[in-house]
Amino acid sequence: MKTYLQDIVGHMGWPRIRTLMVIALTAAMLCMGEAAAQTDTRFKDSWGQAETSLAAKGGEKQGTAQRVASWRKDEGGLLVRTTGGCLALRPLSTGAVHVLFGDEEKLGDYRSFATCEYEAGNPHLTAEQAKDPAYQAPAYKETAMADFSVDEDETDLILKTQRMSVAVNKLTGHIALKDAAGQLLLTEAAGQARANTVRDSVPAYCHFRLTADEALYGLGQIRDGRLNLRGTTRELIQFNTQASVPLLCSTRGWAMLWDNPSRTLFKSEGNDMTWTSDYGQVVSYYLMAGQTMDELIAQYRALTGPMPMLPDWALGYHQSRNRYASRQELMDVVKRMKAENIPLSTIFIDYHYWGKYGTGSHRFDEAQWPGMEEMLDSLHRVYDVRVVATVWPCFKPGTENYETMSRQGFILEGAHAIDGIIYDTYNPAARRQYWQLTRQLTKLDIDGWFLDGPEPDHMQSFLPTTTHLGSAHRVRNVYPLLHSENFWKGLLKERPGMRQYMLTRCAWAGQQRWGTAVWSGDIGTTFDELRLQVAAGLSFCGAGMPYWTTDIGGYGGGDPYSEDYREVFARWFQYGTFCPVFRAHGR
Repeated sequence: MKTYLQDIVGHMGWPRIRTLMVIALTAAMLCMGEAAAQTDTRFKDSWGQAETSLAAKGGEKQGTAQRVASWRKDEGGLLVRTTGGCLALRPLSTGAVHVLFGDEEKLGDYRSFATCEYEAGNPHLTAEQAKDPAYQAPAYKETAMADFSVDEDETDLILKTQRMSVAVNKLTGHIALKDAAGQLLLTEAAGQARANTVRDSVPAYCHFRLTADEALYGLGQIRDGRLNLRGTTRELIQFNTQASVPLLCSTRGWAMLWDNPSRTLFKSEGNDMTWTSDYGQVVSYYLMAGQTMDELIAQYRALTGPMPMLPDWALGYHQSRNRYASRQELMDVVKRMKAENIPLSTIFIDYHYWGKYGTGSHRFDEAQWPGMEEMLDSLHRVYDVRVVATVWPCFKPGTENYETMSRQGFILEGAHAIDGIIYDTYNPAARRQYWQLTRQLTKLDIDGWFLDGPEPDHMQSFLPTTTHLGSAHRVRNVYPLLHSENFWKGLLKERPGMRQYMLTRCAWAGQQRWGTAVWSGDIGTTFDELRLQVAAGLSFCGAGMPYWTTDIGGYGGGDPYSEDYREVFARWFQYGTFCPVFRAHGR
């Protein structure tokens, strides 16, 4: 926090910060204004999308004892064959140990979305596409291995690295994590850790034992008001206002990344902790050890990728609303803020700027937005203001871009977002085609990108679809990760040597490496909601994601002449000043 505040003060100075607080009410007036004529359904659909918990589907899974039958050490780590399946411990150069359990062949085939650059190849290419390098998946990048040793005593097999040791109990098969000094940090539940493999798969479930005095933090942005996660149950799924990141950090000095992209139930009850995922042919998680939270987060980022540095203007004040409906309206706001000496770094252009061209056209309707190049040049040169424009992962049926995507099988038919249908971001070829259709926007001198609706937006219509990687249920949580990766890589090719800015509405583990800041979605406008946002933001950043914000004042908005609304907005504005991203937004 101290480093972040120093960055903010260095960028704006305390006088500017005090000024921003004083002008909070003026900003509220500008942010709300006259309601746009375009109907918006996001606010009313924001809540109530969490689904029935996994336990309600038929009870929690149970683990069993798994006696060690044989083991071997090789360059890839320690492989242990038990009476219930194969257990692999892979010590990585990042400091983590990757724990895998299941059928031995499936362990070798396993790939992680969170920790590796991996794109599944397309088995359904035409003969012409198979010859085209654009359709070929890149090689899987393995994380380097750490130096390690394996010892055996009467009760355990013990894998040791410079940072930690992991012991496998030969009688029950459960593992125990210790730090380099030999202090016990975390243990699986003896005789109850995991279920046995059945044929070639295993239930994605694991049971751990905690100490009585440790606190748990992380798991992403969830609006339950809880910071310490002891004694909580959390359903890790994505939807508007929730961003699930399955990283958990303990005050005892360990962290765990539960590596499963399907719906997951985390449960802490007493000294028991369980993770249960809907799908997965193996159990996969990563263990890290460190003396401080900073050390644990540093290891997580070494494992999943560092956060690129944002442009300096991204630390200033962002003015946004749903929505500025025309060039004239947007320019009037900028001129007024400058005339009243209100510090302004960035202004946002929200959706429906495409007008007659339709969602996914990636064009500005000239009737409302004439002379975009001249407008952007004026904002940059005359007013010293940057511009961020929204982009959605969907295409309106009947538009030219929709037809281009649909005829190649790149649309997830039936999966809605606003008035469009989302693309199959799980398909590498679909991602490349999406970027080719989007890149015309980058030819304009727009400074940043507002990636809306990447959960994806309408979960109920998305889940029945079949993606390039199979049922949407199996890979549901990583849509925002893959969509952000696609946009980030496209920007780097289109604008080499520039710091990029992307603000998105959802995230999963590892998404920080694609340069995304995240905002908390279409939230309400009450003091209760503000209270929930404080804990949600800390939990999100505690899951390794450094840049986060809310809609200052709440997306729901209110009457700027109402004393109650003015009070909420002013207090929220004060809070927003010290969030990693400083942005007002609302209806």
